[in-house]
Formats: sequence, C-alpha cells, structure tokens
Amino acid sequence: MLPDIEILVVAHLRNTQSVIDLTTRIGTRTPSSLAGQFVKVTVLDDQQTPGSKALHLVDCLVQIDCYGSSNRDSAHAEASLLARTVREALVAMPAATHTGAVVTSARASSRRLPDTELDPARERYIVTCTLSVHP
Repeated sequence: MLPDIEILVVAHLRNTQSVIDLTTRIGTRTPSSLAGQFVKVTVLDDQQTPGSKALHLVDCLVQIDCYGSSNRDSAHAEASLLARTVREALVAMPAATHTGAVVTSARASSRRLPDTELDPARERYIVTCTLSVHP
C-alpha cells in the first residue's frame, strides 16, 4: 500500500529540525495560533508513474507553505529562510531512510506569495515539490 505522502513529508521535515528552527510548527493544517513560524504540507496530486505497475510507483505533487512569524520586521526573512531550508530538505529525501516508503526522486521550486487571506496578511513562500515514491 502507498504511504500517506503528507505524513511522509511532515516526518522528514520534523527529522530536519536540527536545521529548521525548533520552534517552527510543521503539520498538515494551519495551526490555531498564528504567532510563530509554521509549515503546512498539502498533497495537490498523486498519479501512477507512466509505465509502473499498478500503484507501485507514484509521482506526487506536494505544496509546502512556509510562513514567517507575525513580527512584521522579520517575517519576510524568516519565511525565505524557512522555504530555502525546506526545499533543501525535500531534495535530500531520496538519500534518506523513510518508514514504509522509498523516495526515488525529488524536484522542488519555490516562489514568494504573501497570504492575504489571513488577517493580518502574512509573509509566505510556497515550495512545490514532485516526489516519486513507492512502498
């Protein structure tokens, strides 16, 4: 059975906490308190890799929203650093060991897109990653 990709990515990023600020919250939904930095992981799409056996190898498109803290003076720098750190951790996933999954490739890109739906608006970078995964 295929692994839960969101949980796989969250676990990998949490294991990278020695690089990511230990106070950064990493999960699959927006935290109830928006005071500090946080990372939200969402799978946008997953599909069977062309030519692979039924549901053995899957390409997953994952969006990772990286938010700076509510401190207006440092939020941009925090979100930028967080996104660059997350991106580096994601492209290292094929070399890492994961419980219940093998990541065979990872490609990532990022862009700055402040989140104006939050009140007040927050600095955010979006990291988009395509992972090739099998059980």
